[in-house]
Amino acid sequence: MTIDVSTILKELGGKIDINGDVEMSDTDFLGEMYHFNEPVKVSGSVSNNGKSLILKANCTGHMTTQCARCMKDIVVDIDFDIDEFMNIDTVKALEKARDFEAKKNKETSDIEDYIDSLVIELRTTNEYVMNLTVRKFWRYIKRVNKHEQYEACLNGQMSGMATFKEPIEHWMTSIEVKDKYENLKTDEGELREKIG
Repeated sequence: MTIDVSTILKELGGKIDINGDVEMSDTDFLGEMYHFNEPVKVSGSVSNNGKSLILKANCTGHMTTQCARCMKDIVVDIDFDIDEFMNIDTVKALEKARDFEAKKNKETSDIEDYIDSLVIELRTTNEYVMNLTVRKFWRYIKRVNKHEQYEACLNGQMSGMATFKEPIEHWMTSIEVKDKYENLKTDEGELREKIG
């Protein structure tokens, strides 16, 4: 589900009602498989309080999993609330950064281009890609990109056309963004220990 908040970004007190269905793909969580036979119903709103966009919604539906005792399939009701916010300045900064990156990289691809690329790279169907969770979709995009970069660097190194100061990071290593300031940070306990 995509929610266009552009109409309320500059409108104090602006509100968008949400009422729709979210298709959920099968989900593996802690070794348990959860299957959604029908879309999850989402109803609520996004509002602008002048400083933040506030999402308040209720999600309901059913999922099928296995009973831990008898291993038979059981249907479980789901019903939970979402109460999240995002600072409006953060939203604007993210939009500005995305525009800057797109101009810097001269990137003109849109979501449909990413979907097409995944269909080709994974040798799968459009339907399979469309049923991926948002998180899994972007992880696949990052992984495919990392694989292509790895192959290019490895080919350059093997042919003698390129040398690298650092070893080439394998494409199957973590794709999580590394904190470039990690070595400069410390936690309170470490700091107290160091200063006694």
